[in-house]
Amino acid sequence: MNRRVDRNRIETLIRRIRSASDGAVIRTTLIVGLPGETQSRFEELRDFVAEQEFDRLGVFCYSAEEGTTAADMPDRVPQEIAVERMDELMTLQQQIAFERNNALIGQTRDVIIDAVDRDGCAVGRTYADCPDVDQEVFIAGSDLRPGTICPVMITATRGYDLEGTLLGIEV
Repeated sequence: MNRRVDRNRIETLIRRIRSASDGAVIRTTLIVGLPGETQSRFEELRDFVAEQEFDRLGVFCYSAEEGTTAADMPDRVPQEIAVERMDELMTLQQQIAFERNNALIGQTRDVIIDAVDRDGCAVGRTYADCPDVDQEVFIAGSDLRPGTICPVMITATRGYDLEGTLLGIEV
């Protein structure tokens, strides 16, 4: 994809970020099935994802867009292979995400409340999570209002999402 950086430089940057901040969240988006992508190159990408254990990862299949350099490249990857590769990476990332979520049980995280239902149950997210994209934290409590930042003890997981108990309210 004509990137001007190699794997070594990316790995060095990731190490620097992680060593500079314990709370750093690293997210990326990948495209599989770019014309010319071999099985060997895909396996290298899969190994890279496994080694780096990204906090958040999105994977998409390449689709030709008229007027781009890649649209004219030879050796197109069949769509069914691109989908298999996407599924393989997302399955790997799911394992990473679930392990990270399980490690959060018993820890306290600040959660910004996004919505509260009629029963007082709130849905929020941590600083690491984008609204409508990443995991949510479900909290039972009282006097919760959207926009409030609350310390929440993580008590359980729901796959990608978390459950927590309200510890107090900050404004």
